Amino acid sequence: MFFSQGFTPSADLPFETASAAASDAAANGSSSGGSRFYGYGIGFNSGQFEAKGIKGNVSDLTLPFGVRLTDRVSLAGALGVNYVTISDATIYGVGLNLGVPIRIEIMDKTNPWNWRLTPLLGISARGSKDLAGGGVIWMGGLTNTVDYRVNSKLILGLVNQFTTHQSIAVKYGSTKFDPKIDQQILKNGLRAVTPLTSRLIGDVFVIETNFLQDAAVESFTTFGGSLSFRLTQKLNVTLGANYDTGDNYKSWSVGLLRLALLSAARGRWWSATSPARLIPHVRQETPAPRPRRARAAARRRVSALERGHQGRPRGREAATARRAPANDGGRHPPAARAGCGQRRARPRKNRAAA
Repeated sequence: MFFSQGFTPSADLPFETASAAASDAAANGSSSGGSRFYGYGIGFNSGQFEAKGIKGNVSDLTLPFGVRLTDRVSLAGALGVNYVTISDATIYGVGLNLGVPIRIEIMDKTNPWNWRLTPLLGISARGSKDLAGGGVIWMGGLTNTVDYRVNSKLILGLVNQFTTHQSIAVKYGSTKFDPKIDQQILKNGLRAVTPLTSRLIGDVFVIETNFLQDAAVESFTTFGGSLSFRLTQKLNVTLGANYDTGDNYKSWSVGLLRLALLSAARGRWWSATSPARLIPHVRQETPAPRPRRARAAARRRVSALERGHQGRPRGREAATARRAPANDGGRHPPAARAGCGQRRARPRKNRAAA
């Protein structure tokens, strides 16, 4: 699918406008860092292909998900179902792919680099009653992804992926299904990402795919792009398309992904593909929370100050009390209170004594 080409998930790159950052901070209760690499979604992809005169249609439904393990390590996954039609035959398939993205370099306002390594593991099964065949294939590999921030409007990405694919023999009654697949695939790609508006992000990419073992199609090139629109703080919608061309092979597909995001402060879900935050922005930092001991000490100081002010007169009453005799614990008598605010007459000197 167009959103599973191995590039760094756009939501894992620091992009937002300053205004969007402020609104997001209000929605999350915090605007400090943290990857928005977490969420869940649903994607649909459909297209056509032609290989050596054989034409067919393919459709996929994918459910991406994931869990954050640490600030640098996540568990990512995608459950997909698909069906392929070739002439009058229909082939059904289901698969589960898992990855463990490890963030070695993290892009921020001071570091223009982003580097991830992602070990991959997956299994899929396909079968067709019309063709009386099927098989199970497992996959393993490694993806290397590097991103560089050229300026505030452009991020370039590089992806290198190696995967190996092996079939597993399946026996049903007296029938044995084994497509005998033993293949290794190498992918190398480039991507450019830029913001179009404060909520709309666009990207284009090109990927070269090579089959290292004998295959009907030895290699092909993929050209594609996507547009992602942030509807709300927790909801992105992405529309993408790609075109493949190679020796005796061509295909195209269009996909739509609806992705719900959960911030790192509120959830631990993962989202595989959301071009929603790609270029650095000016973050409105909030003060870091104080340690528990510091908060307790502050509460004790406030309580002590409140106890110290209890029973003490304030304002004009305090000024009158200072002039009044201290015959009631510092509070002036009613007579002094009655003269509060009046100017006290100065005592006359005894002329006779003088």
